[in-house]
Amino acid sequence: MNSRRSMPKVRSGCQTCKSRRVKCDEQKPSCARCIRAGRECKGYPPPDKNSQLHNGELSLNIPIKAYSIPFKVPGSRTDRQLLHFYCSDAAGNLSDFYHRELWTRIILQRCHDQSIIRNAVVTLSSLYLDYVRGENYYADIGWSPPAKSLEQITKCHRQLMTHLSSPNASLEIALICSLFFHAFETILGNQQQSIFHLDQGILLLKRYQADKNYQLAPASEELCTHLTAQFSRLDVRASRCDPTRVPLLNLVSPAEISGTVSLVPDVFFSPTHAEAVYLKLENWSEHRKRAQETYIPESIENMHLQTIYENKIFAGELKKYCDNIEKLVYYCRSQDPSWTSHALMLQISSRVCYTAFQNTPSPDPSLPRQNREELEESLKEIVSDMDCLLSSFKEPYQFADSRYFTLSSNLIMILTFVIIKTTNRDTLEKSLSLLKHNRLPSREGLADSEAMGYVFQKLRSQLLKEHIRGDDNQYFDTTMEQLGANILTRPRTFYEMFVNMKNEEAGNEQWQ
Repeated sequence: MNSRRSMPKVRSGCQTCKSRRVKCDEQKPSCARCIRAGRECKGYPPPDKNSQLHNGELSLNIPIKAYSIPFKVPGSRTDRQLLHFYCSDAAGNLSDFYHRELWTRIILQRCHDQSIIRNAVVTLSSLYLDYVRGENYYADIGWSPPAKSLEQITKCHRQLMTHLSSPNASLEIALICSLFFHAFETILGNQQQSIFHLDQGILLLKRYQADKNYQLAPASEELCTHLTAQFSRLDVRASRCDPTRVPLLNLVSPAEISGTVSLVPDVFFSPTHAEAVYLKLENWSEHRKRAQETYIPESIENMHLQTIYENKIFAGELKKYCDNIEKLVYYCRSQDPSWTSHALMLQISSRVCYTAFQNTPSPDPSLPRQNREELEESLKEIVSDMDCLLSSFKEPYQFADSRYFTLSSNLIMILTFVIIKTTNRDTLEKSLSLLKHNRLPSREGLADSEAMGYVFQKLRSQLLKEHIRGDDNQYFDTTMEQLGANILTRPRTFYEMFVNMKNEEAGNEQWQ
């Protein structure tokens, strides 16, 4: 009798085969594939970390924090468990530093009497739980989610279409659903569809902001404020993902662009206040880059006077922000430690933005510029702050050997910026180690730390073989950005390269 038939099927195989993305024969205690290849078989995920079907219901055999759902939940036991999982884990991780109130309170309040939103929450929770288990789909490169997930998403779309065809259709519900549809496609790795739903949501947001009926209701005003912040951040992230996309929102007024009104205040009262200002700076930065990247003049005489003036205003506001956020971080560390992580995240982000601005080619000699030594010092400080930030988190994600997905933070792309820009070996090694930090999200939107770390390690090997220089072997004569051409800052292309490398490695292994 075949002994394997008496054992439950391990969908993900052993940890070694799963990490290498190769088929596992699932033999125990060690799989035959690892033994043949001479590799250490790291075993199988504990069964209590996976969900099991029991009497037609989903049993979430994972530790869940105590959480009191503030209303009676209709539907199946599975729906109630998934909503519980959303409340206790998924909602907080989706928001991370930003927009926690939106995901953890405001949306849940609307679940109480809106079945459409409640079903969207259950669907997102199910997709998130699949991600935690290790099921990574990436629809953009041909991987498909299971039929169950597609059915759940289709049901959400069908419910919204029915609602919109009714006489009591709510723009508010359509706007919230568009954010959920964007989250669905993002967690599945479908960049094209995720940006499509984001763009549709932003168009709805503009209509929502112009609708006077909604502006009269305090609850709707609160929702509008939080949704504007969430969509503004996602708008910038999407434009960084797709270099051809221009942000749809304009957050900076003509008076602020001209310098008539200062965008950055003299003091920040809280990280939330500082975040609202930084959102505007990010939005301004992306609009500037899109407007100016099509034409890079060879001399300042060929530059438009308005462009020269706007660049100087932007540089001044960004520098002022960096100085003021540093003061806020100092205040938080000494007076209010609960704010420190949020403030430090904003300090790191603004420092990256200013460093990138200082190293953007421009014929204008009056703009701030960095030489290679100054750039390396800035990158070293960014990595040091990132280390402090990750170490400041109270505890790793609840499932220590699982993955962690968030929509809003930008930690992975910050480390990517340092890695592709530095020529210092110590800075590179430290950044690569932080990509594996157990408190770093494994996915931020479409940015995947595992994929990036794998590709970077391949390029690092090439740097060490061919481009090391100096008597102490501490510097490279090129950067990963130059070595990897233009593939390193685009998450979709990055993951395609990761999969191609994995497939090539798996093909070579079959001949061993």
